[in-house]
Amino acid sequence: MTRRGLLLFVAMCLIWGIPYLFIRIAVSELTPATLVFMRTGIAALVLLPIAIRLGGLRSLLDKWRPLVIFATIEIGIPWLALSTAEQQISSSLAGLLISAVPLFGTVIAPLFGNRDRMGPVNMAGLLLGLVGVAAIVGFDLRATGWLPLVEMAVVVVGYAVGPAVLSRYLAGLPSVSVTAVSLAMCASAYAPVAALQWPHRVPSTGVIASVAVLALVCTALAFLIFFALIAEIGPVRATVITYINPAVAAGAGILVLHETFTPGMGVGFVLVLVGSTLATRRARGAGQAPAAPVTVREGGAADLDAIAAARVNSWKDTYRPLIGAQVLEPLLDVREHSRDMERILNQDHALLLIAEDANHSVAGFALSHLGEGGEPFLESLHVQPGRRSHGIGALLLRQTAARWSADGHRSMSLHVVESNLGAKRFYDRFGGREVGIVVSDWRGAQVSQAIYRWNDLAVIGRR
Repeated sequence: MTRRGLLLFVAMCLIWGIPYLFIRIAVSELTPATLVFMRTGIAALVLLPIAIRLGGLRSLLDKWRPLVIFATIEIGIPWLALSTAEQQISSSLAGLLISAVPLFGTVIAPLFGNRDRMGPVNMAGLLLGLVGVAAIVGFDLRATGWLPLVEMAVVVVGYAVGPAVLSRYLAGLPSVSVTAVSLAMCASAYAPVAALQWPHRVPSTGVIASVAVLALVCTALAFLIFFALIAEIGPVRATVITYINPAVAAGAGILVLHETFTPGMGVGFVLVLVGSTLATRRARGAGQAPAAPVTVREGGAADLDAIAAARVNSWKDTYRPLIGAQVLEPLLDVREHSRDMERILNQDHALLLIAEDANHSVAGFALSHLGEGGEPFLESLHVQPGRRSHGIGALLLRQTAARWSADGHRSMSLHVVESNLGAKRFYDRFGGREVGIVVSDWRGAQVSQAIYRWNDLAVIGRR
């Protein structure tokens, strides 16, 4: 991680760890609906001009339905439930309960296209996490009551489902625009309620300061820093902040508000962290046959039919849950794929590497060529669905980078479907940086893709 990435990471750990403290202070004099209106309204006033200047608002028009759903699930309902719950429970408890978000995210992931099966380790992680949540709450509910805990459960569900909706239906849209419009919609929805519940006298200085921090720092500034963090270290590594924010929340509540911290809360938090790690851990090769050894060779025109069939198999398995069967089906003609890749292979300085087993069956392939400005562009890297998680993709990526590096090239780029989080995790692991978004025409279908780039190909060989 670069120094800039580390600074952004630390900033996000702090900024999204302190809202629970300031919510607790603010709801002592403001109703939850009024607080949500102020927080979303002020933040929207800051972010909307930025979104307008960047010119990304028009692209949201065709996605207004999922945008409304995202705003409601990620902001509108959870922020009201969180503010209401903190009228009865401590900010420390609220922050620690948020640590269960990754656990619930694992449960709902299959509904949004994640096909990884839950193995024994994942199930053990879920159970351990649930035990941790019980330890945090404590088994004597008389001190808190059921209602605030139910409200916190609503927050956890919203925080887990919201990013999944964003990734599945709003991928590729400008992040600042999505956030600004979502905040504006929530502010508009809460405005009538806030008007009826507006405080009769000016709130105290502490409450005004809390609202200002929540709106300007924990919302407007936080989202801008988070987008910069994603661009710096990738979306997958950026989510690690969710494991640290609850600890910051608990510490802030104890130090500033002198809230009670029980041994059960400490033990429970550790159990939730360990459980979340195990629950979200991907079982390598789960349900697959043992890996057969493969060799990598340079391919040519005689391999076009085989690699076209391999790419179609990969698309069927990967893209159907991401872009939908209606969009995908017209794109699965093996002959069209063969012709597309033949055009690339006929270019000067094209490179086709094929991974095959002892029976000469294609396990995967990587096709690259010199793109604009003479920089290598990895057009396709696909592994047969039944051969994944055995290091074949890593082998192809490393050898592709080594070949281009040997020819005197230092950098390389590629495009990956924006909602294909598995592929993005893979490229993040090998040091790729997401540097932009491009909307590509896949035979009439508009598909948002993330642009990944390596400034130093040697990085790939060291991972």
